[in-house]
Amino acid sequence: MKKILNYIDNKFGRFFFGNDNDFRINLLGSLKRLKLNSLFKTNNFFKYGYVSSGKSNKDYCDELKDHIQKFVNKNFREDLYNYTVPNDEKTIEISKKIFNSNQKLKTDLNSIFGDKFIISDICIYRNYHFNQQDQTNEQYSNFFHCDHYVKTMFKIFIILDDVDENNGPLFFFDKATTKKIIPKFYKNRNEYKPNIDKIFKVNKFTGSKGNTLVCSTTECLHKAGVPNKNKSRDMIVYNCFNLENSDPWFYENDLSNSLSKKLGKLN
Repeated sequence: MKKILNYIDNKFGRFFFGNDNDFRINLLGSLKRLKLNSLFKTNNFFKYGYVSSGKSNKDYCDELKDHIQKFVNKNFREDLYNYTVPNDEKTIEISKKIFNSNQKLKTDLNSIFGDKFIISDICIYRNYHFNQQDQTNEQYSNFFHCDHYVKTMFKIFIILDDVDENNGPLFFFDKATTKKIIPKFYKNRNEYKPNIDKIFKVNKFTGSKGNTLVCSTTECLHKAGVPNKNKSRDMIVYNCFNLENSDPWFYENDLSNSLSKKLGKLN
């Protein structure tokens, strides 16, 4: 019986909401948005699922890159293609400076959410090249997917390098395109039509160091690109939730994936 209910939950979610989340979690997210007066907003974030949002200070980006490099040097392995830097005191200090240095980001977040949001986790990544010939070889979220959280979750991506297609940028579809893909071309992150980024228009988060993207990753299919040989990509990602709270750093001492799950999962 549980399998049948989960199957119906998944199918209804895809049919009514057009993303890769189940019906219950989509409905809960919509109700939360309604309570926060954001369900019927018509700004570009809610219309398209993303917005480009200014640029953070390059010196702070370089400071974080130096911190990443020290971590990689200490933990380097030839068979490791992704490095995730822990959230220690130094990491959070630099991450706050990067966030606070982008005035347009803060203006956009106020316009989109009325400053009702918090940061639940900070993820700092370095991705390297690996052989993609094996289509089951997912090293670092390099398969298209939607994040399985309530839709009050969103992410802020800031690139720490000058990024072009050789660096393996973030690939993402807008909300409308995701709704076109889901019914016929996408079953799950391990099973979807090859080359859907050639069939449908895909966005690639390229640009100069400090460029910032705000994205509804629960509603937009997305994946990490894989850098070419001898290339890499450094990025900082702020996991956020639209909540009744005007202090984005309210959970500064509790930043973690566990906190994101507590705020954004059904159970």
